[in-house]
Order: sequence, then structure tokens, then C-alpha cells
Amino acid sequence: MRQRREQGHKPFIGWDVLRQKMAGLLLDENAEVDGDGLEALLAKRAEQLAKTAKNDQLEQSLEVLVFELEQERYALETQYFSEVIQRTHLTRIPGVPDFVLGVISRRMEIVSVIDLAKFLGLTQHHSRQTIVFIDAPHLSLGFAVDCIVEITKLAPSAIQSLPSQLSGEQAQYLLGVTAAGIALLNLQELLCAQHLMVDQG
Repeated sequence: MRQRREQGHKPFIGWDVLRQKMAGLLLDENAEVDGDGLEALLAKRAEQLAKTAKNDQLEQSLEVLVFELEQERYALETQYFSEVIQRTHLTRIPGVPDFVLGVISRRMEIVSVIDLAKFLGLTQHHSRQTIVFIDAPHLSLGFAVDCIVEITKLAPSAIQSLPSQLSGEQAQYLLGVTAAGIALLNLQELLCAQHLMVDQG
């Protein structure tokens, strides 16, 4: 019994000992440092660890294309979009939903272009002068937007839940919103919308 107790006993390590062990990891064996120097080194080490964590977070961040719709900012992951052009002539298609602006010939393919603001149920005040092309498996589509703002990165932790008052089409096709008010589109959900399926033939 005595032998078991001795084996299970863990020696106490005080803060002074722990600080000395940490200092030993940071300092050369022959280096000498006083208390103030140790504090500075530990602070520097903490700063380096914080930078490393920040860099790791950036590597995991989502790269997004930010654009404007009716003075609001939206974003979609860059992995989904392939090209941005200024709006040009579109061929109208009779009998389609009003958010479908028409079709355009692109790389030997007929692609539908939709007014994204109208599709999301936003109030209409501006004309869409820019087309963002989305290439997904078995589907190419053009989103008409007001203008492109930038390409940037968003940390996953920066994407917050949607406000409770937001409902309808917008809430259905959004993943979340940042503190700066940028709404992240849920492209997978949007591209699966049944009323988005347009006969382009």
C-alpha cells in the first residue's frame, strides 16, 4: 500500500519553478537574465504565439468576392465565381420569372442572367451594371449586381447568425452576416432553388 501511494503522489511545482522552466525554453543555456528581462521575453513569446494563431486563422479564412445590391453588401466564396463583366446586351426570354433578365452567349454556351436583388426580394432602386458568372457542376449562371467592392478574406468566427427579424428569401439564401454588415450568400442553397431553373435552350 505504501508503494502505491508513493507512485501515485505527484510533486507540487510552484510558479517560480514553472517560470524558470519556461525561461529555459526561451533562453540559451549560458544566458543570464533578470526578472524584468524574463518578463519581456515571456511577453515577446506570447506575442509570437498570438501572431501564429492569427496566421493560422487567416489560412482557414474564406476568400470572398464582395459586391453591392441596393446599397447593401453581399459576398460569395471565390471558389464559385469564374468571371466578372460589365453588363451587355441580354436576349429576353418570354414566360420566365421577372427576376430573369435574359440570356447571354458565353464561351459557346447560353447562360441565364438573373437580377439577384429582385430574386432576394430587395426593393428596386438601382440598375444592375455588373454580371458575376457562377460556375457550378451542371449549371452556369450570371448574377446581375450593382458593382464589385473587393476580394477579401473572412474568418469563420467573423460570420455571425442572421438577425431574427430577417426572413423570407433573404434568410433562406444567406449563411450569416459579419459585424461590418456583409451578408454571405449560401450558393449551394440558392442554386438548388426550384424557381431558379430556367430552360436556356
